Amino acid sequence: MKKLSKMDWIKIILVAVVVIFAAFYIIKNNSTNTTKNSETKISTSTVSTSPSKSNTVTAKTSITNTSGAGTVNTTSKCNIKVTYPTIYSAVSVPFTVSGILNLSDTSEGCMWSQNLSRAGDAQIFYDKNGAGWMPVGTSVPIIESGTGNSTTTLDFSVSFNLNATALGLTSGTPIKIVFTELNVMNKPNPETFEYEVYLK
Repeated sequence: MKKLSKMDWIKIILVAVVVIFAAFYIIKNNSTNTTKNSETKISTSTVSTSPSKSNTVTAKTSITNTSGAGTVNTTSKCNIKVTYPTIYSAVSVPFTVSGILNLSDTSEGCMWSQNLSRAGDAQIFYDKNGAGWMPVGTSVPIIESGTGNSTTTLDFSVSFNLNATALGLTSGTPIKIVFTELNVMNKPNPETFEYEVYLK
């Protein structure tokens, strides 16, 4: 058996080092890709806000919506509270939204302005196939039952209609109701409140 020269040993060591580095590089790349894939899966699963999954969305209290006028996924703001329909429930058109306006509740640090049986206006928007919120018609008045300037809890209602067939809206289409307070004080930014349901 031929004895290996010093040069042969150097070549063997160099080949071994190259093999070790190649193996390390392959293992590192596989590990990085696995981590990226798992991160993508996690982020995809945590952003689901499908209206049909009420057990997922009811845990959320407020989400900023860049396509809308304020926040969504709440049932009340500035002492105005929607009681019907339930948030993210299915509605048939036409439909009426009802709720209460508690004029003695100042716990949120803001008050919803109202006067003479009016509590502002509301308008509906739809999101067809995820294309973004589109308005339907014009705003309609939020009507209170009771005397204006009362210090008690007042009921309110507002009715909506839209021609879903003409707009090409199908069952499950998200519907957003944007409430805007009665601006009796000429505020530059009157309070707004958003509430979401979907078409039955």
